[in-house]
Amino acid sequence: YLTCHDTQRGDLAATSILLVWVFDAVRKTKCQQACFFLDCCHSGLPLDASMRGIADHMTDTEFATFFGGSEYQVAFAACKPDESSHSAVTLSHGIWTYHVLRALRGEDISLLDKGRFLTAWSLQNHLAIEVPRTLRTTVALPTRQTPCVFGNATADFIIADLKPLLDARQASLASQPKAPRDALFAVERFGTIKKLSGFKRHHTVPESANAATQRFVASISEQELKQHADRVLEA
Repeated sequence: YLTCHDTQRGDLAATSILLVWVFDAVRKTKCQQACFFLDCCHSGLPLDASMRGIADHMTDTEFATFFGGSEYQVAFAACKPDESSHSAVTLSHGIWTYHVLRALRGEDISLLDKGRFLTAWSLQNHLAIEVPRTLRTTVALPTRQTPCVFGNATADFIIADLKPLLDARQASLASQPKAPRDALFAVERFGTIKKLSGFKRHHTVPESANAATQRFVASISEQELKQHADRVLEA
């Protein structure tokens, strides 16, 4: 069952949604491509280990054409039947959902086939690695959460072609002004040392230029340097 906010434990049939009913309803339609994402604890559902890999030698167009006609009715689930789906306060999400959303937003480029296609196989492999890894660093007590996929698929299939999203993101970044990582401003100004704000009556005007006199002039011109730097920053 899929429980709701007002589900009654003593009357699941009348106050929750039978998951098998949802799947049966989808199977009776003419839709040959259905994909579910379930971040919940599930039980009594058969796991499907028949998902196969993809051909790396294909071009983008061949890849899209080959897998675009795949028939599938599958569900990705956050954990195995005897496990729990965990959340992390630091992620503001369930751990599994956090990684699914990152994948759908194209924030984990390494898992995309051809640099653009999110497929069932690439997503499942990614979740199988990242969810346990994140679980170890965010949950205090030792526990297990194994992402899985079940259902039927004639071949691996494309969940999303993220190229338009990635291109739009790249264009947005390219249009933004880039701040320099490092900046150096140099200026020369000539005048008498006695007119510097830090020069006092007991000071003596240096007779030669050396490291010591450079440090002295730098110390008594601190106010002028600050004012100049402020003007440059404001400009």
